[in-house]
Amino acid sequence: MDIDGFGTDEQVTLTVYGGTPLSNPGVGGWAYRLRLNGQVIERSGAESVATNNRMELFAVIAGLESTSACNIRIVSDSQYLVRGGSKLPIWKRFGWRLTPRGRMIKNDDLWKRVDNLVKGRHVAWDWKRHGEAGHDHDACCRLAIQTAVAQSLLGPADQAA
Repeated sequence: MDIDGFGTDEQVTLTVYGGTPLSNPGVGGWAYRLRLNGQVIERSGAESVATNNRMELFAVIAGLESTSACNIRIVSDSQYLVRGGSKLPIWKRFGWRLTPRGRMIKNDDLWKRVDNLVKGRHVAWDWKRHGEAGHDHDACCRLAIQTAVAQSLLGPADQAA
């Protein structure tokens, strides 16, 4: 699904943030921003039981699903995400293991989804130190936290409604 004409050959910047501001694991929020030629879209979500790493992956998955752009720069303050993104071909070759006979990677269910979404695209994984990742990252951080807090205020009965 393309959002607002984001299906293009020009580079799209996808800035992501995922975190659990209340506890880890616990209620977690994620957010992303897509930017192209001054046009910006953002989305967020929350999970009732999550870790920071899973929230980072949810943000990337949602962002990649929202555009058909072929040239994407993913910006994150998560070394787990950026290093993992660059290791996808190796993990896949090793059967989603860290080494040929090693243990399975964590969150392989989500990494497999990321792998499917980056197929046929040029993706650059760009790590930025927290606080140096720029305005888009700060906005994602605020939005993810707001979404997680709102989720935590819903009781189990409210979430089912």
